[in-house]
Amino acid sequence: MQGIDGLCRTCHDGGGGTAFGGQSAKSVSAFWSLPSSHAGAGYDCVTCHGYHGGNASGDLVASRQEDLCYQCHDGNTAQTNMETLFQRTSRHPVASSDQTGHVVECVDCHDPHADTAATPFIRDPDPTDAITPNGQDANYCLTCHDGQQASTQTAFTAGAHAQSAMACTPACHVNSAGVNGAVQSPLGPHASSYEALTAAFEENLCGGCHNETLEMSNAGTITHHHVVASEQRNGVTPVECASCHEPHRVQKSPWIPVTNPNTGALVPAADVPYDIATNPSQAIRDNGNFCLPCHNGSWPGAINIAAELANSGVRNSQFFTNDGGMHRKHRSMMGANACSYCHNAHGSTGTTGIQRGRLLYSWNNVRNFPYTGKNSCGTGDPLRRCH
Repeated sequence: MQGIDGLCRTCHDGGGGTAFGGQSAKSVSAFWSLPSSHAGAGYDCVTCHGYHGGNASGDLVASRQEDLCYQCHDGNTAQTNMETLFQRTSRHPVASSDQTGHVVECVDCHDPHADTAATPFIRDPDPTDAITPNGQDANYCLTCHDGQQASTQTAFTAGAHAQSAMACTPACHVNSAGVNGAVQSPLGPHASSYEALTAAFEENLCGGCHNETLEMSNAGTITHHHVVASEQRNGVTPVECASCHEPHRVQKSPWIPVTNPNTGALVPAADVPYDIATNPSQAIRDNGNFCLPCHNGSWPGAINIAAELANSGVRNSQFFTNDGGMHRKHRSMMGANACSYCHNAHGSTGTTGIQRGRLLYSWNNVRNFPYTGKNSCGTGDPLRRCH
């Protein structure tokens, strides 16, 4: 063997060599050769390690692991300045200033002795669990993001997104340069200018596949929940796609489970609203337990409908006549709150008559406003239950 690498590998060869202090020397000989990225770039052992010990854990020549990596991964020697990247809005807590109880280091995911440009993710971040990563699949993230419960992995892998072969990276979570959702090299969820390590604003990310978010940002959809960032007013709690949908566990037809926007808890199956277009019989039995936790005065900007249902004299919305509030009266007639029978939770192009909106399906024909009675509306609802 020649050179300093050869000298180090005399012990660090997997053959049982003994390091200082009587401990077995870690083997790197099998990996520290081409095509390892660092070996191929001409680095040797003492670029990173002290001869007989260093200043930090792992016998490194820098006091902190990330500081050592940043020396080369600065945007010059390596393509990306990782220190700057880890200052973005959402990030893994690699910087020591971010490590308050939970510590993530570069080598939790990357093995500097063995990684290559084609396979940068080498290590199992949590070898103590039963989840084994296979390259860059969802299991790589789930080995840490498992909530320490095996059911978490099962819930994701059985969900609609996983079944559509969408991996965490680069489908949703990825480094973002912060310009129109542009992805920044190197590939991976190191840090992003957007929340939750996502590649773009949430509505743009979801809108890449789902038409509903595009409809809600379309000028023709005159009434909709304000998921678009430009419509989220100061002082009003923003509504995001993930306020209602649990993207990691969501199933197809119906798109359940959904979450309570106030608490983030999964909504019980009995409280899930159904789309009138696909299941009007379920929509008309909607108990309102999904909509009312926000429309009860607790969510800034959301009309308090719960108060109208409790008292016909309350007029928070514009749905009333001289006889009192019509939400309460319609609940009596329908036998349930039936929110999703009349209202499209994503958005609506308005009614076929006067454009009263309020997320009403287009089969609502508003003839007179303010309302004077049942003749103010004409409907063509799917079950022919309305006037």
